[in-house]
Amino acid sequence: MLFARGTVSGEDVPWGAQVTYSLNGGVTTRLDRAAASRRRGWDICPQSATIFEGRPCPVNALTVIAVRDSNTAPVAVENQGPEDVVGCTRYLGSPEVTFKRVAWLRPPPELRDCFSAMAIAVSVDTQGSIVGVDLALSGP
Repeated sequence: MLFARGTVSGEDVPWGAQVTYSLNGGVTTRLDRAAASRRRGWDICPQSATIFEGRPCPVNALTVIAVRDSNTAPVAVENQGPEDVVGCTRYLGSPEVTFKRVAWLRPPPELRDCFSAMAIAVSVDTQGSIVGVDLALSGP
């Protein structure tokens, strides 16, 4: 979260050799350590899309966290992720969740409506390196 807020360098984050980056459970890319350490490396959109869940592309997991933290309420870190819906959007589930330790970054429950709900799954391996990030956004 400190990297997302811009208070530490991406080089200070314990990235795995490869980080799977997905949107609403669908893998979109894999980042090496160098790409994961750059803020622009997190700009993403589904192939050929110009809009994702009502937001112009690209979307960025770091920006989602930073904006949520500064504009409304701090992001909460939870052990339990969403069931099958984030806000009003069906959630397929993170591809990394089934075999890694996962921390979920979510807004407080009162801010999980159809327009502002989000969930970010951060998956880490047994050495504590980040190996997966899944950004789930709710759209209108």
